[in-house]
Amino acid sequence: MAKKKAEGKRHRILFVRHSLTRISRNYFFVLLMLLVLWWVAPYAPGFFRPPNDIYLLWGAIALAIGMLLALFFRSRAFVQARKRHLLIKIPLFRLRIPYELIENVRMVMFRDLYDKKKLGWAQKRFLSYYFPKTVVTINLNRYPISEGLARLFLPGYLFIPRNKGRGLVIHTKYYLDFSTEVDSALNVSRTQGGASKDSGAKDDMAFEGFFDLDS
Repeated sequence: MAKKKAEGKRHRILFVRHSLTRISRNYFFVLLMLLVLWWVAPYAPGFFRPPNDIYLLWGAIALAIGMLLALFFRSRAFVQARKRHLLIKIPLFRLRIPYELIENVRMVMFRDLYDKKKLGWAQKRFLSYYFPKTVVTINLNRYPISEGLARLFLPGYLFIPRNKGRGLVIHTKYYLDFSTEVDSALNVSRTQGGASKDSGAKDDMAFEGFFDLDS
């Protein structure tokens, strides 16, 4: 009989993939522009005539490295329901959320989380694609680290808007599977927590009885 896995599947966070794809595309266009400027710099007047054209080349190299890193990391952001916590991993940062901090997990339409009229132009351009999509919200009692620190490392689009509650928004391809895995892990955690409390209560009663008899 196959042993049941204690951890859920790694689900790719599509928000991050989309964001890094956009960044790599923007870097590519700027990279092309710098290379063109570097190519024509010896024949044009201005600051970037040789030997200063080296700055254009360095800028192009830096952008090429940034573009390659964005392409490398874009599929490496994931969320996973582990045995004792929910793991959210984005490039260069991990956040572990113990199940005790999770109130519930829900599937909602992304458009129900935002008021389009209050979004800025850049936000609306990035998020409008997701409005008809179903996402999973992880509603929390509190964050495992300070909210300010979490917002410093995690992209803003991963947070539930403050007027809608506290928690995170996860968009993944298999959102139903992910929601089920988190909900199952959450129920197991609560069951085990309840069993531990009951065990502790029985132990207290046994000691009370012992002392009563001893007296």
